[in-house]
Amino acid sequence: YFTYAFSPIPDDDGSVGGVLLVSQDTTRRVLAEGQSDVVHELIGQSLDALTAREACGRSCRAITLGATFPFAVIYLVEGTRATCMAARAAGRPMTPALQSVDLESDGAELSRLFRGLASRRSGGALIPASSCVARGSHGPELAARAFAVPIARGARDPVDGFLVAGVRDDLVFDTAYARLAEMTAVVIGRSVAAAR
Repeated sequence: YFTYAFSPIPDDDGSVGGVLLVSQDTTRRVLAEGQSDVVHELIGQSLDALTAREACGRSCRAITLGATFPFAVIYLVEGTRATCMAARAAGRPMTPALQSVDLESDGAELSRLFRGLASRRSGGALIPASSCVARGSHGPELAARAFAVPIARGARDPVDGFLVAGVRDDLVFDTAYARLAEMTAVVIGRSVAAAR
């Protein structure tokens, strides 16, 4: 993203002999504003949900309406299973690769990933989008990568679930992107806890 400023360059006779174009890269500012909008929209949409499923559905919709996260899948933990409560891309419903994940099974990639995330309760992992989204469920805009993070109200609280958020292919996945996904998961955790 850029901003442009045009200024006339006067010629010797006073007429316009050229134009000075000054451009400024505003990518970081524009992306930061978009990320801030994600959190504000998420808080506004999800905190008054009446059920955990409703909180997840509203959260998924809110975080995928902007351009920051191309898709999101939210799993909540009940016993030894993580069950998909919501899956959306660009605000529309989509199909997750797995509707339910057995957290004690060693076979499934998501099972190993979720167990690892639950044991450390913070941070996340970059994974291929194909491991969490059913093939053909979204079309050409689907991102190739996703970032999975545990959902909890705070760092010391037990893990309530997992957020798998798509990562835009045209952006560098950096610390700021990871922190936004982690902050989003905390807000979702609080929404789910309030609904319960």
